[in-house]
Amino acid sequence: MKKHILTGVALLATFAVFGQQYTETEMRNKPLWINMMDAPQPNYTEAKQAFDLYWENRERPVQEHDLFIAPNTEKEKVGFATKKQAAKPKASQDLAFEYKRFKKWLIKNEPFVQADGTIMTAEQRVELWKKQRENRK
Repeated sequence: MKKHILTGVALLATFAVFGQQYTETEMRNKPLWINMMDAPQPNYTEAKQAFDLYWENRERPVQEHDLFIAPNTEKEKVGFATKKQAAKPKASQDLAFEYKRFKKWLIKNEPFVQADGTIMTAEQRVELWKKQRENRK
């Protein structure tokens, strides 16, 4: 009897860990998108939702694009880039690297997103490539 109970508890704990769904409040308050992106089998749509919710009411970090599109009169000022970065809250600048990495991750994985939001494995990508190559012949 104890064996069955222990097995049941172990199974429930396993499902709790792997089937962990984050609440919208957690997504808004913590940068969960970083861990989601680094997960072995990430869910693209969940990670993107967590990212969007987290940055919804926050100042986004200064990116190179922001510096390039600034007016020339502003660019000519001494220390333009450092002043631009200093104007942003420290919390957003602390996540600037992760922000940029996530944006690149989105672009790189977008073509391989399946209907359920999961991203194709390397094997699935190779199979897709082989099918496309065969169809071209």
